[in-house]
Amino acid sequence: MNKMPIRFLSAALFFTLTSLLSPASRAKPAEAPAKLLELSHINYLDRVKAIWIAQMLAQLTGGRFEHKQASTLPTTPMTDPPGYAPVDDDYYYEMVAVRAFEKYGIGLTVEQLGEQWLENNAGSWGSSEQALILLEKGIKPPDTGNPRYNKLWWTIGPQFSSDVYGALAPGMPNVAAAMARNLGHINGYAEGTDGAVFISGMVSIAFVEKDTHAIVRKAASLIHPDSPYRKCLDMVISMADAGSSPEQILQAVNERWGIEYPATNNAVVNGGIVATSVWFGEGDFGKTLQLAVHAADFADTDCNAANSESVVAAMNGMKALPAKQVSELHDRIFGKEMGPLKLTPPVDESISDLARRTERIGEAILVAHGASDDGNVLRIHVQAQVTQSAELFKLADLKISV
Repeated sequence: MNKMPIRFLSAALFFTLTSLLSPASRAKPAEAPAKLLELSHINYLDRVKAIWIAQMLAQLTGGRFEHKQASTLPTTPMTDPPGYAPVDDDYYYEMVAVRAFEKYGIGLTVEQLGEQWLENNAGSWGSSEQALILLEKGIKPPDTGNPRYNKLWWTIGPQFSSDVYGALAPGMPNVAAAMARNLGHINGYAEGTDGAVFISGMVSIAFVEKDTHAIVRKAASLIHPDSPYRKCLDMVISMADAGSSPEQILQAVNERWGIEYPATNNAVVNGGIVATSVWFGEGDFGKTLQLAVHAADFADTDCNAANSESVVAAMNGMKALPAKQVSELHDRIFGKEMGPLKLTPPVDESISDLARRTERIGEAILVAHGASDDGNVLRIHVQAQVTQSAELFKLADLKISV
Protein backbone atom coordinates (compact mmCIF):
# COMPACT_ATOMS: atom_id res chain seq x y z
CA MET A 1 0.00 0.00 0.00
CA ASN A 2 1.27 3.49 -0.85
CA LYS A 3 1.99 5.83 2.01
CA MET A 4 -0.26 8.88 2.29
CA PRO A 5 1.57 12.25 2.15
CA ILE A 6 1.53 14.10 5.44
CA ARG A 7 -0.29 17.06 3.88
CA PHE A 8 -3.34 14.85 3.25
CA LEU A 9 -3.43 13.77 6.88
CA SER A 10 -2.90 17.24 8.26
CA ALA A 11 -5.74 18.56 6.14
CA ALA A 12 -8.11 15.83 7.24
CA LEU A 13 -9.08 17.57 10.48
CA PHE A 14 -9.73 20.82 8.63
CA PHE A 15 -11.94 19.10 6.05
CA THR A 16 -13.89 17.23 8.73
CA LEU A 17 -14.52 20.37 10.77
CA THR A 18 -15.65 22.41 7.77
CA SER A 19 -17.98 19.59 6.77
CA LEU A 20 -19.49 19.55 10.26
CA LEU A 21 -20.25 23.24 9.95
CA SER A 22 -22.14 22.89 6.66
CA PRO A 23 -25.97 23.01 6.69
CA ALA A 24 -26.19 19.54 5.19
CA SER A 25 -24.03 18.08 7.94
CA ARG A 26 -25.99 19.80 10.69
CA ALA A 27 -29.11 18.16 9.31
CA LYS A 28 -27.59 14.67 9.31
CA PRO A 29 -29.83 12.03 10.88
CA ALA A 30 -28.73 10.79 14.29
CA GLU A 31 -29.26 7.10 13.60
CA ALA A 32 -26.33 4.82 12.74
CA PRO A 33 -25.71 4.01 9.07
CA ALA A 34 -27.63 0.95 7.93
CA LYS A 35 -24.87 -0.45 5.70
CA LEU A 36 -21.17 -1.11 5.78
CA LEU A 37 -19.39 -1.02 2.43
CA GLU A 38 -16.29 -3.21 2.40
CA LEU A 39 -14.22 -2.02 -0.53
CA SER A 40 -10.86 -3.63 -1.22
CA HIS A 41 -8.09 -1.37 -2.49
CA ILE A 42 -7.93 -3.48 -5.64
CA ASN A 43 -11.65 -3.10 -6.32
CA TYR A 44 -11.61 0.61 -5.49
CA LEU A 45 -8.75 1.23 -7.91
CA ASP A 46 -10.51 -0.81 -10.60
CA ARG A 47 -13.67 1.27 -10.31
CA VAL A 48 -11.82 4.59 -10.18
CA LYS A 49 -9.90 3.67 -13.33
CA ALA A 50 -13.17 2.66 -14.98
CA ILE A 51 -14.74 6.03 -14.08
CA TRP A 52 -11.92 7.88 -15.85
CA ILE A 53 -11.95 5.63 -18.91
CA ALA A 54 -15.74 5.55 -19.21
CA GLN A 55 -15.78 9.34 -19.47
CA MET A 56 -13.07 9.29 -22.14
CA LEU A 57 -14.76 6.69 -24.32
CA ALA A 58 -18.26 8.11 -23.96
CA GLN A 59 -17.05 11.63 -24.72
CA LEU A 60 -15.48 10.51 -27.99
CA THR A 61 -18.75 9.04 -29.24
CA GLY A 62 -21.00 11.72 -27.77
CA GLY A 63 -18.81 14.45 -29.22
CA ARG A 64 -20.08 13.64 -32.71
CA PHE A 65 -23.52 14.95 -31.69
CA GLU A 66 -22.55 17.76 -29.30
CA HIS A 67 -24.79 20.80 -29.94
CA LYS A 68 -25.99 19.11 -33.15
CA GLN A 69 -28.83 16.82 -34.16
CA ALA A 70 -29.02 13.64 -32.10
CA SER A 71 -28.04 10.33 -33.65
CA THR A 72 -30.76 8.84 -35.86
CA LEU A 73 -29.05 5.49 -36.42
CA PRO A 74 -30.79 2.44 -34.97
CA THR A 75 -27.53 1.62 -33.19
CA THR A 76 -24.79 4.23 -33.06
CA PRO A 77 -21.30 2.73 -33.30
CA MET A 78 -18.66 3.84 -30.84
CA THR A 79 -15.89 6.16 -31.98
CA ASP A 80 -12.55 4.37 -31.82
CA PRO A 81 -9.81 6.25 -29.95
CA PRO A 82 -6.84 7.50 -32.02
CA GLY A 83 -4.37 5.50 -29.93
CA TYR A 84 -4.88 7.63 -26.79
CA ALA A 85 -7.54 9.68 -25.00
CA PRO A 86 -7.49 13.20 -26.48
CA VAL A 87 -7.66 15.62 -23.57
CA ASP A 88 -11.14 17.11 -23.24
CA ASP A 89 -12.94 19.36 -20.77
CA ASP A 90 -15.24 16.47 -19.79
CA TYR A 91 -12.41 15.18 -17.64
CA TYR A 92 -9.57 17.75 -17.82
CA TYR A 93 -11.05 19.92 -15.05
CA GLU A 94 -11.28 16.79 -12.93
CA MET A 95 -7.59 16.11 -13.59
CA VAL A 96 -6.88 19.67 -12.47
CA ALA A 97 -8.88 19.03 -9.28
CA VAL A 98 -6.77 15.93 -8.57
CA ARG A 99 -3.62 18.04 -8.93
CA ALA A 100 -5.11 20.60 -6.54
CA PHE A 101 -5.93 17.94 -3.93
CA GLU A 102 -2.36 16.68 -4.20
CA LYS A 103 -0.94 20.19 -3.81
CA TYR A 104 -3.22 21.58 -1.09
CA GLY A 105 -4.52 18.46 0.68
CA ILE A 106 -7.99 17.04 1.19
CA GLY A 107 -9.18 20.28 2.79
CA LEU A 108 -9.00 21.85 -0.67
CA THR A 109 -10.90 25.14 -0.91
CA VAL A 110 -12.48 26.64 -3.99
CA GLU A 111 -9.99 29.51 -3.78
CA GLN A 112 -7.10 27.03 -3.96
CA LEU A 113 -8.78 25.23 -6.85
CA GLY A 114 -8.86 28.59 -8.62
CA GLU A 115 -5.09 28.88 -8.21
CA GLN A 116 -4.74 25.45 -9.83
CA TRP A 117 -6.96 26.52 -12.73
CA LEU A 118 -4.68 29.48 -13.34
CA GLU A 119 -1.57 27.31 -13.17
CA ASN A 120 -2.97 24.77 -15.64
CA ASN A 121 -4.84 27.25 -17.90
CA ALA A 122 -8.18 25.52 -17.34
CA GLY A 123 -11.30 27.12 -18.75
CA SER A 124 -11.90 26.76 -22.49
CA TRP A 125 -15.64 27.19 -23.01
CA GLY A 126 -18.89 28.23 -21.35
CA SER A 127 -18.98 29.04 -17.65
CA SER A 128 -15.45 27.64 -17.35
CA GLU A 129 -14.15 30.15 -19.89
CA GLN A 130 -15.91 32.90 -17.96
CA ALA A 131 -14.33 31.65 -14.73
CA LEU A 132 -10.81 31.74 -16.19
CA ILE A 133 -11.34 35.25 -17.54
CA LEU A 134 -12.44 36.34 -14.07
CA LEU A 135 -9.52 34.57 -12.39
CA GLU A 136 -7.09 36.35 -14.69
CA LYS A 137 -8.70 39.66 -13.70
CA GLY A 138 -8.02 38.88 -10.04
CA ILE A 139 -11.57 37.93 -9.06
CA LYS A 140 -11.44 35.06 -6.58
CA PRO A 141 -13.66 31.99 -6.27
CA PRO A 142 -16.46 31.51 -5.33
CA ASP A 143 -17.24 34.84 -7.02
CA THR A 144 -15.98 33.36 -10.30
CA GLY A 145 -19.10 31.18 -10.37
CA ASN A 146 -21.53 33.69 -8.89
CA PRO A 147 -24.27 35.19 -11.09
CA ARG A 148 -22.98 38.69 -10.30
CA TYR A 149 -19.82 37.93 -12.28
CA ASN A 150 -20.34 34.73 -14.30
CA LYS A 151 -23.14 35.16 -16.84
CA LEU A 152 -23.20 31.39 -17.53
CA TRP A 153 -23.54 30.28 -13.90
CA TRP A 154 -26.58 28.09 -14.76
CA THR A 155 -24.86 25.99 -17.40
CA ILE A 156 -23.24 22.57 -17.38
CA GLY A 157 -19.63 23.34 -16.32
CA PRO A 158 -19.81 22.10 -12.70
CA GLN A 159 -22.01 19.16 -13.72
CA PHE A 160 -19.67 17.58 -16.25
CA SER A 161 -16.62 17.95 -14.01
CA SER A 162 -18.04 16.50 -10.77
CA ASP A 163 -17.71 12.75 -11.40
CA VAL A 164 -14.38 12.83 -9.58
CA TYR A 165 -15.98 13.95 -6.29
CA GLY A 166 -18.17 10.86 -6.28
CA ALA A 167 -15.13 8.72 -7.05
CA LEU A 168 -13.33 10.26 -4.05
CA ALA A 169 -16.19 9.45 -1.65
CA PRO A 170 -17.67 6.03 -2.46
CA GLY A 171 -20.67 5.27 -0.27
CA MET A 172 -20.52 8.78 1.22
CA PRO A 173 -22.86 10.81 -1.00
CA ASN A 174 -23.11 13.69 1.48
CA VAL A 175 -19.33 14.11 1.45
CA ALA A 176 -19.27 13.90 -2.35
CA ALA A 177 -22.13 16.37 -2.68
CA ALA A 178 -20.52 18.86 -0.29
CA MET A 179 -17.28 18.81 -2.28
CA ALA A 180 -19.21 19.15 -5.54
CA ARG A 181 -21.25 22.10 -4.30
CA ASN A 182 -18.35 23.97 -2.71
CA LEU A 183 -15.76 23.35 -5.42
CA GLY A 184 -18.35 23.69 -8.17
CA HIS A 185 -18.68 27.33 -7.21
CA ILE A 186 -15.53 27.97 -9.21
CA ASN A 187 -17.68 28.11 -12.36
CA GLY A 188 -21.33 27.85 -11.37
CA TYR A 189 -24.10 28.47 -8.88
CA ALA A 190 -27.63 27.25 -8.04
CA GLU A 191 -28.82 25.14 -10.99
CA GLY A 192 -25.21 24.88 -12.16
CA THR A 193 -23.94 23.43 -8.90
CA ASP A 194 -27.12 21.39 -8.38
CA GLY A 195 -25.90 19.46 -11.41
CA ALA A 196 -22.56 18.85 -9.72
CA VAL A 197 -24.33 17.55 -6.61
CA PHE A 198 -26.49 15.18 -8.65
CA ILE A 199 -23.67 13.65 -10.70
CA SER A 200 -21.25 13.27 -7.79
CA GLY A 201 -24.06 11.79 -5.70
CA MET A 202 -24.93 9.20 -8.34
CA VAL A 203 -21.30 8.12 -8.70
CA SER A 204 -20.86 7.83 -4.92
CA ILE A 205 -24.10 5.87 -4.51
CA ALA A 206 -23.26 3.59 -7.45
CA PHE A 207 -20.41 2.06 -5.44
CA VAL A 208 -23.11 0.60 -3.17
CA GLU A 209 -26.35 0.45 -5.14
CA LYS A 210 -26.89 -1.75 -8.22
CA ASP A 211 -30.40 -0.55 -9.09
CA THR A 212 -30.15 2.46 -11.42
CA HIS A 213 -33.66 3.60 -10.45
CA ALA A 214 -32.55 3.78 -6.80
CA ILE A 215 -29.33 5.58 -7.76
CA VAL A 216 -31.24 8.34 -9.56
CA ARG A 217 -33.83 8.66 -6.76
CA LYS A 218 -31.26 8.83 -3.98
CA ALA A 219 -28.99 11.31 -5.77
CA ALA A 220 -31.96 13.53 -6.64
CA SER A 221 -32.87 13.70 -2.95
CA LEU A 222 -29.57 15.47 -2.23
CA ILE A 223 -30.98 18.56 -3.98
CA HIS A 224 -33.58 20.79 -2.33
CA PRO A 225 -37.15 20.35 -3.69
CA ASP A 226 -37.40 24.09 -4.41
CA SER A 227 -34.62 23.88 -7.00
CA PRO A 228 -35.67 23.89 -10.67
CA TYR A 229 -33.05 21.18 -11.21
CA ARG A 230 -34.71 18.96 -8.61
CA LYS A 231 -38.12 19.66 -10.15
CA CYS A 232 -36.80 18.40 -13.49
CA LEU A 233 -35.46 15.24 -11.85
CA ASP A 234 -38.77 14.73 -10.06
CA MET A 235 -40.50 14.95 -13.45
CA VAL A 236 -38.21 12.27 -14.87
CA ILE A 237 -38.79 9.98 -11.89
CA SER A 238 -42.56 10.42 -11.74
CA MET A 239 -42.97 9.82 -15.48
CA ALA A 240 -40.74 6.74 -15.33
CA ASP A 241 -42.71 5.40 -12.38
CA ALA A 242 -45.92 5.94 -14.37
CA GLY A 243 -44.60 3.80 -17.22
CA SER A 244 -43.52 6.48 -19.69
CA SER A 245 -40.85 5.53 -22.21
CA PRO A 246 -37.47 7.27 -22.28
CA GLU A 247 -38.50 8.99 -25.52
CA GLN A 248 -41.64 10.39 -23.88
CA ILE A 249 -39.69 11.58 -20.85
CA LEU A 250 -36.95 13.22 -22.89
CA GLN A 251 -39.50 15.03 -25.02
CA ALA A 252 -41.29 16.28 -21.90
CA VAL A 253 -38.03 17.47 -20.34
CA ASN A 254 -37.15 19.44 -23.47
CA GLU A 255 -40.61 20.93 -23.84
CA ARG A 256 -40.96 21.90 -20.18
CA TRP A 257 -37.46 23.00 -19.24
CA GLY A 258 -35.98 23.93 -22.60
CA ILE A 259 -38.26 26.98 -22.65
CA GLU A 260 -36.76 28.32 -19.42
CA TYR A 261 -33.22 27.22 -20.24
CA PRO A 262 -32.88 27.47 -24.03
CA ALA A 263 -29.08 27.20 -24.32
CA THR A 264 -27.82 23.81 -25.44
CA ASN A 265 -25.36 23.67 -22.54
CA ASN A 266 -27.84 24.39 -19.74
CA ALA A 267 -27.59 22.21 -16.66
CA VAL A 268 -31.28 21.46 -16.09
CA VAL A 269 -32.25 19.89 -19.45
CA ASN A 270 -28.93 18.06 -19.75
CA GLY A 271 -29.32 16.83 -16.17
CA GLY A 272 -32.71 15.41 -17.10
CA ILE A 273 -31.10 13.64 -20.06
CA VAL A 274 -28.42 12.10 -17.83
CA ALA A 275 -31.01 10.96 -15.27
CA THR A 276 -33.08 9.32 -18.01
CA SER A 277 -30.05 7.65 -19.59
CA VAL A 278 -28.91 6.21 -16.25
CA TRP A 279 -32.43 5.13 -15.23
CA PHE A 280 -33.19 3.20 -18.40
CA GLY A 281 -29.60 2.15 -19.10
CA GLU A 282 -29.80 -0.35 -16.24
CA GLY A 283 -26.04 -0.32 -15.64
CA ASP A 284 -25.19 -1.51 -19.16
CA PHE A 285 -22.53 0.54 -20.97
CA GLY A 286 -23.89 0.07 -24.49
CA LYS A 287 -27.52 0.66 -23.60
CA THR A 288 -26.69 3.76 -21.56
CA LEU A 289 -24.57 5.21 -24.37
CA GLN A 290 -27.32 4.68 -26.94
CA LEU A 291 -29.81 6.51 -24.73
CA ALA A 292 -27.47 9.46 -24.25
CA VAL A 293 -26.58 9.96 -27.93
CA HIS A 294 -30.18 9.54 -29.13
CA ALA A 295 -31.71 11.68 -26.38
CA ALA A 296 -32.19 15.11 -27.90
CA ASP A 297 -31.18 17.47 -30.66
CA PHE A 298 -28.85 20.32 -29.72
CA ALA A 299 -27.82 18.99 -26.32
CA ASP A 300 -24.41 18.76 -24.65
CA THR A 301 -24.27 15.14 -25.73
CA ASP A 302 -20.63 14.33 -25.02
CA CYS A 303 -20.96 15.59 -21.45
CA ASN A 304 -24.21 13.69 -20.94
CA ALA A 305 -22.73 10.45 -22.25
CA ALA A 306 -19.63 10.84 -20.08
CA ASN A 307 -21.62 11.59 -16.90
CA SER A 308 -23.99 8.68 -17.52
CA GLU A 309 -21.19 6.19 -18.13
CA SER A 310 -19.35 7.30 -14.97
CA VAL A 311 -22.26 5.85 -13.02
CA VAL A 312 -22.06 2.57 -14.95
CA ALA A 313 -18.32 2.43 -14.26
CA ALA A 314 -18.76 3.08 -10.54
CA MET A 315 -21.33 0.28 -10.38
CA ASN A 316 -19.35 -2.35 -12.25
CA GLY A 317 -15.70 -1.39 -12.74
CA MET A 318 -13.55 -2.15 -15.75
CA LYS A 319 -15.44 -5.31 -16.70
CA ALA A 320 -18.37 -3.17 -17.86
CA LEU A 321 -16.35 -1.23 -20.43
CA PRO A 322 -15.90 -2.22 -24.10
CA ALA A 323 -12.57 -4.04 -24.24
CA LYS A 324 -11.70 -3.07 -27.81
CA GLN A 325 -11.98 0.68 -27.23
CA VAL A 326 -10.24 0.43 -23.86
CA SER A 327 -7.23 -1.27 -25.48
CA GLU A 328 -7.10 1.40 -28.18
CA LEU A 329 -6.46 4.07 -25.55
CA HIS A 330 -3.07 2.47 -24.82
CA ASP A 331 -3.40 3.75 -21.23
CA ARG A 332 -2.58 7.30 -22.36
CA ILE A 333 -4.11 10.77 -22.12
CA PHE A 334 -2.57 13.27 -24.50
CA GLY A 335 -3.15 16.87 -25.56
CA LYS A 336 -1.29 20.16 -25.76
CA GLU A 337 -4.26 22.46 -26.09
CA MET A 338 -7.99 22.58 -25.56
CA GLY A 339 -9.92 24.90 -27.82
CA PRO A 340 -8.15 28.27 -27.84
CA LEU A 341 -5.98 27.51 -24.80
CA LYS A 342 -2.55 25.95 -24.54
CA LEU A 343 -2.49 23.65 -21.53
CA THR A 344 0.18 24.32 -18.91
CA PRO A 345 1.79 21.86 -18.80
CA PRO A 346 0.78 19.85 -21.87
CA VAL A 347 -0.93 16.57 -20.94
CA ASP A 348 0.83 13.28 -21.66
CA GLU A 349 0.26 10.82 -18.87
CA SER A 350 -0.88 7.35 -17.94
CA ILE A 351 -4.55 6.70 -17.18
CA SER A 352 -3.51 4.00 -14.71
CA ASP A 353 -1.31 6.46 -12.84
CA LEU A 354 -4.12 9.03 -12.78
CA ALA A 355 -6.39 6.38 -11.28
CA ARG A 356 -3.81 5.46 -8.60
CA ARG A 357 -3.38 9.10 -7.63
CA THR A 358 -7.16 9.54 -7.42
CA GLU A 359 -7.52 6.43 -5.29
CA ARG A 360 -4.90 7.66 -2.80
CA ILE A 361 -6.75 10.95 -2.33
CA GLY A 362 -10.03 9.10 -1.93
CA GLU A 363 -8.56 6.82 0.74
CA ALA A 364 -7.52 9.84 2.78
CA ILE A 365 -10.92 11.51 2.43
CA LEU A 366 -12.74 8.32 3.43
CA VAL A 367 -10.59 7.77 6.52
CA ALA A 368 -11.01 11.42 7.50
CA HIS A 369 -14.77 10.84 7.47
CA GLY A 370 -14.79 7.73 9.61
CA ALA A 371 -13.85 4.85 7.32
CA SER A 372 -11.32 2.30 8.54
CA ASP A 373 -8.45 0.96 6.44
CA ASP A 374 -6.51 -2.20 7.34
CA GLY A 375 -4.21 -1.83 4.33
CA ASN A 376 -6.27 -4.17 2.16
CA VAL A 377 -9.90 -3.23 2.68
CA LEU A 378 -11.68 0.05 3.33
CA ARG A 379 -14.70 -0.28 5.60
CA ILE A 380 -17.04 2.59 4.89
CA HIS A 381 -20.19 3.47 6.81
CA VAL A 382 -22.64 4.13 4.00
CA GLN A 383 -24.36 7.47 4.40
CA ALA A 384 -28.09 8.00 4.06
CA GLN A 385 -28.32 10.98 1.74
CA VAL A 386 -29.26 14.31 3.32
CA THR A 387 -30.97 17.04 1.33
CA GLN A 388 -28.77 20.11 1.05
CA SER A 389 -30.05 23.58 1.85
CA ALA A 390 -31.57 25.32 -1.16
CA GLU A 391 -29.23 27.34 -3.36
CA LEU A 392 -31.52 29.49 -5.49
CA PHE A 393 -31.06 32.59 -7.59
CA LYS A 394 -33.33 35.25 -9.04
CA LEU A 395 -32.39 38.53 -10.69
CA ALA A 396 -33.73 40.52 -7.73
CA ASP A 397 -30.92 39.01 -5.65
CA LEU A 398 -28.43 41.21 -7.51
CA LYS A 399 -28.82 44.33 -5.42
CA ILE A 400 -26.88 47.23 -6.91
CA SER A 401 -25.06 49.57 -4.55
CA VAL A 402 -25.30 53.31 -5.32
